[in-house]
Amino acid sequence: YMSVSTIFYQTVHVIKEMVEDVMKLDAALVELRKVSDLEGASLEKFTKQAYEASEAVAKTGTEMVQAATEFAKAGYDDETILKLGEIALMYTNIADEEVSAAQASEFIIAQMKAFNIEAENSIHNIDAVNEVANNYAVSSADIANNLGKSSAVMANAGNSYEQMIGLLTAGTEITRNASKVANGLKTITLRLQGMDDEGEESLELVAQMEALYKKLGITVYNTDGTMKNTFDLLGSLAEVYQDLTAAEKAYVTETIAGKY
Repeated sequence: YMSVSTIFYQTVHVIKEMVEDVMKLDAALVELRKVSDLEGASLEKFTKQAYEASEAVAKTGTEMVQAATEFAKAGYDDETILKLGEIALMYTNIADEEVSAAQASEFIIAQMKAFNIEAENSIHNIDAVNEVANNYAVSSADIANNLGKSSAVMANAGNSYEQMIGLLTAGTEITRNASKVANGLKTITLRLQGMDDEGEESLELVAQMEALYKKLGITVYNTDGTMKNTFDLLGSLAEVYQDLTAAEKAYVTETIAGKY
């Protein structure tokens, strides 16, 4: 009796899981149809390709469809969303904490948009995060969850994706708080350009920055006349910072970071 009961309930459990999986896939496909031109034969073909691609990264077809849907919402074409979805699922495999397909996709999209990264180079997004997580005292979650807090401002100031990750990694190793570092980089970047927290030019800040640069003997502009980005300005500052007195260091810190 016990053996028969066990087999019966195991069978029921398997069937229940199959039904749930079908319902999840159906819901995912409905969402995909809302944001893409896929339907009928093209949708059926896409679903088959999604399952094949998902097997390559040890994920389910439903997860692939969910990831692809996020990229479709961002405006990528039907062919590109499958490739990007596969990269997003690869990130869920290497992340050091649980990340959903949608979350992975949103992270990749945000950085692609901010730093104008083309779809064919999008794997670099996760390669860079994985590289620092493997070699420095930060987690992939530290980087991925906080890049978006300042990436738009950093990108507008001319910083590259790699420079952004480098600054965030360096700050997080010391402070152990990636969120505060990301917010701090946003504030510092704006102030170095003479802008307030709203991104508007502040004549008072411009005057303060110019006085600071002149006092420290820092070259603010590149040879082509454009202003140096955050990474380069902080690099120039680092060269003279150690030689400053305690009072001068306090002045520099307050000027570029503001009062807290």
